[in-house]
Amino acid sequence: MATLRFVQDIPLHRWHPSWPELSRIDDGLAGLRGKPMLVLWGDQDFCFTPVFRREWERRFPEAEAHAWADVGHYVMEDAPERVIGAMDGWLGRTA
Repeated sequence: MATLRFVQDIPLHRWHPSWPELSRIDDGLAGLRGKPMLVLWGDQDFCFTPVFRREWERRFPEAEAHAWADVGHYVMEDAPERVIGAMDGWLGRTA
């Protein structure tokens, strides 16, 4: 039941009760520009498709981004070696 309620709370239109919070978060994302950022994305994600990834890359062009065509929603579970490798390299370059 909790998973169902979580999914039902995803605001897909502006009259959804969670829409104001989503808008507040969206407005605050600009505050992350210029900060070190690593984006790891599974292009097989059923929910956050490559369209969403491209928007993150547009908003944060300085971010190091990795997208894997054979990885889905659970990136760490689908590709743990690649995630750890990308994180290890990124942390080594930004520490």
